[in-house]
Amino acid sequence: GPLAENDPVIIVDTNNPAELPSNINQADILAIIDHHKLVGGLETKGPISITIRPLACTATIMHDLMGDDAAQMPKPIKGVMLSCDNILANVEAVSETVPIFTPDQRVLALLPLHHIFPLLGSMMAPLYTGGTCVFAPSMSSEDMLRTLNEHRITIMIGVPRLYNLIHKSIMDKISANKLARLMFATAARLKSRAFSKALFGKLHDRFGGNIRFMVSGGAKLDEAVGQDLTTLGFEVLEGFGMTEAAPMITFTRPGEVRVGSPGPAMPCNEINIVDGEILARGRN
Repeated sequence: GPLAENDPVIIVDTNNPAELPSNINQADILAIIDHHKLVGGLETKGPISITIRPLACTATIMHDLMGDDAAQMPKPIKGVMLSCDNILANVEAVSETVPIFTPDQRVLALLPLHHIFPLLGSMMAPLYTGGTCVFAPSMSSEDMLRTLNEHRITIMIGVPRLYNLIHKSIMDKISANKLARLMFATAARLKSRAFSKALFGKLHDRFGGNIRFMVSGGAKLDEAVGQDLTTLGFEVLEGFGMTEAAPMITFTRPGEVRVGSPGPAMPCNEINIVDGEILARGRN
């Protein structure tokens, strides 16, 4: 049956009853590992005992600071304690409740994983669903485009600055071409993603031709950027949250995007507006 919290788990490197210690029942073995195939040829002197911890226990402590932010913070710098269940609530919301992440998705990881937004979106959610995480060799545009094409990326995870740069590069080329300006104006008027993807097929092919979602987080995406990317046939998903929420409080649903809106609340969240402040609580 399923394991309960605090149940012991035994991992061994053989299923031969004659080679098992006398205090281990063969029926209790969860996994068998050939340690000679592990990186570095990990050697063990016996079974490895692991305990299934409660979901409420702390899974990670996020020190969500970048650049000079750390120097400006009072010492000691405090971290955000996130439980397994905080993280699981977010993962389930975007994989089971709203199936953004599915086994066939290939996610491009560009952002540092010491922040909870890219950690969850670029690694935890894809691994949870059996999807694929792809890491670009660098943040250069050449490496990013090569990775998008070679690995047929379906989801991009980025911050507004990334999409600002992508937007500027595309719109500069459109502005310099009379026919492209006419095409863009037509797409903006018709507001059909299918038409836009066909009209700007070469642009989509440059991004690998398989992008389903551009996910933006970490700060508010400029509405003009979101609108123009939508006009070009991309579906841009956003959210609102903070590290303490692991990280989502709200997120947009595919097919229901309203540019400028961070979307409805997480299914597990209760949100109120009091004196102009957003109050949120929930499993996350």
